[in-house]
Amino acid sequence: MKVFIAYASEDRKVAESIAFSIRSRGHEVFFDRDDLPVGASYDQQIELAVKQSDLFIFLISPDSVTNGAYTLTELAFSRKKWPDPNGRVLPVIVRQTPRTDVPPYLTAVTILEPRGNIAAETSAEVDSMSMSTAVGSRSKHRNLQAAIITSVIGIFLGIIAFLGIPAIINWEASRYVTVRGRAPLPEIKPPVLAAPAHPVSSPVQSAITEPSELTEQTNEDVRKYTYVISQRLHDFTHQYYDDVTHLTGSADQIAIAKLTLDEKLNRDFRQQYEPQILRLDAELSRRLKILKINDSAHISIPPGLIDASTIGQWGFHLVKLANQLP
Repeated sequence: MKVFIAYASEDRKVAESIAFSIRSRGHEVFFDRDDLPVGASYDQQIELAVKQSDLFIFLISPDSVTNGAYTLTELAFSRKKWPDPNGRVLPVIVRQTPRTDVPPYLTAVTILEPRGNIAAETSAEVDSMSMSTAVGSRSKHRNLQAAIITSVIGIFLGIIAFLGIPAIINWEASRYVTVRGRAPLPEIKPPVLAAPAHPVSSPVQSAITEPSELTEQTNEDVRKYTYVISQRLHDFTHQYYDDVTHLTGSADQIAIAKLTLDEKLNRDFRQQYEPQILRLDAELSRRLKILKINDSAHISIPPGLIDASTIGQWGFHLVKLANQLP
C-alpha cells in the first residue's frame, strides 16, 4: 500500500517515526517533500503524490490545521481524489487540538487518538485498513465474476430451451448454479508460507557469547552485547515481515495466517528475547544512573500481542542507551 503523510513542519520528528514504522511493515511511504524531483511545479508534484497513494494520513496538531498551513492544501488534494474519506483517510492526533479546529472532512471518519506509542498504533491501523481495502477489492472482483458466470449460464440455458432440448437438461444444468446465482467455489486450501530465499543470520551473533553476569562486564563488552541483541531483534522481526509478504490465498485465509504468524512472533519473542531485553535494559539504566546520565524510560513489555515494529524499536532503544556509556 502507498501511504501519503501530511504533517506540519513542527511535527516532523513524530512524522519520521511514523513513516519508519509504516515502512517496516512493508508499505511505501511518501513523507519527505524535499525528495521531490526538480522540474515540475511543487503543487503539481504533491497533488500527483496524493493521487498515486492508496491511503492519506493527516497528522492533527494546532499547526497542521491553522489557516494557511500547506497541510490543508494537501488535504484538499485528498478530498478531490476521495470525496468520501472512509477507508482512505486516517486522521491521527499527535498533539492536542480543539475539535472545532479540525476540518469536517477529517471528523467524518474515526480519528485515531493513540494512547501509547504513536508510531506503533498508527502503523497497526494502516495494516488494518490495508487488509480491509484488499478484502473489499477482492469482494468486488468476486461479485463481477459471479455476474459474468450467471450471464453465461443464462445464455447457455436459453439456447438449450430454444433448441428444444428436454427440460430435464435444463434442470441438470441449473444444479450447478448456487442460490445466489454463483458458480460453486473451489475447495479452500490453507495458505502457503513460502520459505525465505536465504536464512537470516547475523555474523556478530555467533562471534560473541552472551555474558553470564552483565554486572561483571566492562562497558565495552556490554555495548557489544547490546549490538548483538539489537541485531538479533532486527533479524527476528524482518523474518516475520518476510513471512507475511509471502502469504497466499484468499483475503480471509491471509488474515487467519497472519494472526498465526503474530501469535508465533509473540511466543518466540517471549521465550527467546523478553528476559534478555529486560535484563539488559535494567543493567544499562543502572550504569547510566551511576554516571548521572539521564536515560529514557524503562522498557515495559505489556501482556497480549505485541507488533513487530514495537519489538524492533526496543532494539533501537537499547542501542541508544548503550551508546551513552563511556
